[in-house]
Amino acid sequence: MWAHLEIDRTEPDENGRAHYRLSGSLSYGDPGARFVAEVKKDVDAGARTVIVDVEKVDRIDSGGIGLLCAAHSSVRNGGGVLRIEGLSPRYHKLFKTVGLSDVFDLRSEPPTG
Repeated sequence: MWAHLEIDRTEPDENGRAHYRLSGSLSYGDPGARFVAEVKKDVDAGARTVIVDVEKVDRIDSGGIGLLCAAHSSVRNGGGVLRIEGLSPRYHKLFKTVGLSDVFDLRSEPPTG
């Protein structure tokens, strides 16, 4: 059984940065869809950098990758960038293998806070 996804969101700051800290399992469905909707709302409100901390995400399936791609598209279409921080070496390798390391700004080091 997959664990539930927890989403900790902070309001966009004065520099247009929105932060999301995800924990649990990232897969298609709610609350993953809620995450994408929140990102879109932040972009519509002026966020230009969306930082997604996945350090505490223990599983990402193909649906979860799809959700990250949808969030990325929303941010890019709004003129911004989506950065993924805290990506484990295992998932960093997966993203590279499927060609997504050229799409996302990936950070394997610990999140910047």
